[in-house]
Amino acid sequence: DNVWVMMASNSKIDGGVHFKVPRPIKNRVIQISAKADVTEWLDYALEANINTGITSFIRANSEYLYYENPTDANMANSLGAFATPRSWFTSDRVLDNFNIEGMDEYIIEEVLIGTIGYSATKKFLNFLTTVESSLDLDEILKGKLSSIKSDDLGNINAMYYLLGELESRIVNQDGKNKKTTNTGLLEFINMT
Repeated sequence: DNVWVMMASNSKIDGGVHFKVPRPIKNRVIQISAKADVTEWLDYALEANINTGITSFIRANSEYLYYENPTDANMANSLGAFATPRSWFTSDRVLDNFNIEGMDEYIIEEVLIGTIGYSATKKFLNFLTTVESSLDLDEILKGKLSSIKSDDLGNINAMYYLLGELESRIVNQDGKNKKTTNTGLLEFINMT
């Protein structure tokens, strides 16, 4: 009496393995179509400590949470990868498991292309490049930022990243009572 039987499947339009459910069964079950909401996915990704570059990129470019470019699929070297919540989690593992400092950028790019697709990878890496050339959160938190260039404040990607990184550090404190240095943040706010 207290057991519910549940099934999960891809829909026909997903292009995955799909078996047609017979009409008598369809008439005896409740069917629900589910898709991750960007805000909910970002909340979950924050708690799962997903790379701030990824979460900031998705926050700034929500259309890339689910992204498949038909042009990518027609490329000669395309393996058909595309961006989904699942492939972004895989990208997080890729970024965590590669020694980014010592790794050839070409290899990282190729692995990401094979995970989230060509177009999403190019847009994501461009986002990270823009962010890396901007403000440093550690300098901000330590109160060591002496000045801000107007270009930095106009760099919306960097602002998404900085706010995402700050949010990540606040949320992922592992239950420890860490004292946050508010001085650096207040100085940064005053500079802006």
